[in-house]
Amino acid sequence: MFKKKESLQMGTRRIRRSDGEYTLFFRKVSPFSNHHPADFICDEAINCKEPKTFCCSEQYYMYNKASLLMDSKLMAAILEATCPKTMKTMCSKWSLKGWKDSVWDENKEEVMRIGCLAKFRASRHLRYALFLTTGSKLVECSPFDKIWGIGKDMQAAQWAPLSSGKNLLGKILDGIREELWDDSNYKDEREEVEKRMETERDYLFTAIEHMDLMYKERATKRVLLFEEELLTDDRSYITPDIQRLLPDWAWPPILVKNEPIQPSLPVIIDFPRSSPLRAAEISRRKSTSHSTSLSKRRYLRSRSRSLSKSPARRRSRHLSRSGSRTPAQRHSRRSESTSRRRSGRHSRSRSRSPPRKRPVRRSRSRSRSRTPNRNWTRARSRTRSQAKSSSTLTWPLSPSRSRSNSNERNLKEKKDRKKKKSEKKRKHHSKSRKHRSKRSESREERHRRRKEKKREKKKKRRRRSSTTSD
Repeated sequence: MFKKKESLQMGTRRIRRSDGEYTLFFRKVSPFSNHHPADFICDEAINCKEPKTFCCSEQYYMYNKASLLMDSKLMAAILEATCPKTMKTMCSKWSLKGWKDSVWDENKEEVMRIGCLAKFRASRHLRYALFLTTGSKLVECSPFDKIWGIGKDMQAAQWAPLSSGKNLLGKILDGIREELWDDSNYKDEREEVEKRMETERDYLFTAIEHMDLMYKERATKRVLLFEEELLTDDRSYITPDIQRLLPDWAWPPILVKNEPIQPSLPVIIDFPRSSPLRAAEISRRKSTSHSTSLSKRRYLRSRSRSLSKSPARRRSRHLSRSGSRTPAQRHSRRSESTSRRRSGRHSRSRSRSPPRKRPVRRSRSRSRSRTPNRNWTRARSRTRSQAKSSSTLTWPLSPSRSRSNSNERNLKEKKDRKKKKSEKKRKHHSKSRKHRSKRSESREERHRRRKEKKREKKKKRRRRSSTTSD
């Protein structure tokens, strides 16, 4: 039922690498997972010494989180929960009031060790599965967790370095295995494993491979029983290979309908090579986009179109393109930029100066439409010095005289502008010639000129210092 590709991505698998042997595990299907269903009793919870029955090690871990905060309601809710994921969400640090990571970090490893030890002490078949991992290091291949796991999936863990995560759960399980292996109460189980290892060369590899398939088949049976598609557990997952490799007491117990943990099918996931959080965000966006109805999308489109057609939107768009500058200012800015490009005066060290604002000249048509008496406004715009010098002018001016004076003034202004432009061009050409002549000079001549300038500067400084001292 399960292919080789599927077994690589979840469950339990023992591998041999150049740096040693490892037992990789991930998901609820593996007996070493915290979400794997396993009933046990423990009375060593924080701030609570009453014996409680737990359905998995994850429930015990989350119960201790709630007991650290002395939250009795949350403790009762965790014991009533039937899914490990819901237990985890109930006790996430974002949903707990007054939570401190520093306090929990001091106790979390010890809490996990006590819970896992109680779990493997309580069930014989899980303990035998743990003994099959002797001579290897347990590694949780969770691509989503770099603290309890390594942050990589099972396929990547076969060749990639395993130091990418802390692997706290794997290290705790290694310590529990050594503790139970040396315990005299489980001497017969240890001897059974040793005897089979002597008779068969690769016994541990083959036993773990078939055990993994057995637990996967058993998970599907649990789902069928829960959905009432099966009436009883026929134990078809105990194949002839399992009967040959494992003793009778190492087989898992018969399944019952009303089990404490709600069953779910073993999910096969092709893990993305990108970060898992990013992949989860993308999948969430896709699901939300599919859930939105067509009518809602059409409404949003029509709304956006109507907004774009509105005059206010058009005005704002025009302002964003042109800015709050007038046409004369925009023209001046363009002319400055073109003159700079032609002159080639841009140097790396020199920064661009802000554009020079010129006085805005209004056309006659605009002034007529806006002001009823344009002669009055023009007379007022003149400076007092001009008004005093023109003895012929009266106040207010007659329309014929004011027009002639304004025309003369405009002509003068134009002439002045032309003169200034021509002077600027001459200066610019002279500078560019000097620059070219400097470039044409040899390296030695430039060096000599710089030295002379430095000497002159030194002489000037000496003279100034001598004058100040006197």
